[in-house]
Amino acid sequence: MAHYNFRKDLADSEAGVLELGRLFEEKYKYSNIQYNDTKAYDISYEYEGLTTKVEVKEDLLSARTGNIAIEYMSRERLSGISTSEADYWVYKLGNEYWMCNLSTLKWIARKGRVVTGGDNGTSTLVLI
Repeated sequence: MAHYNFRKDLADSEAGVLELGRLFEEKYKYSNIQYNDTKAYDISYEYEGLTTKVEVKEDLLSARTGNIAIEYMSRERLSGISTSEADYWVYKLGNEYWMCNLSTLKWIARKGRVVTGGDNGTSTLVLI
């Protein structure tokens, strides 16, 4: 991500979603992995009879800045964390994953610093 090239960013994003889906299936033995191509969430899976929805993000700048950027508005419309239907958000940070319940992430984000960035500066983000 962060190439500011839509096609390249989209390809990287899709690869990250597939990688996490494989990890859920192979390591954690989650079943019925489904991929979703809407803005609501990226992956759903079943575990112990419950279906869980996950949004997958990658923040390449986090290794340099020490922050994770969470989008909540784009082009003056609510987006990202504000409109997500996911139960959890997962950030790929280098070779590791950080997973957080959406309601907890929203609570953490309230304490973050608001900046503009992404998509040619048209997104409003919170840095945590």
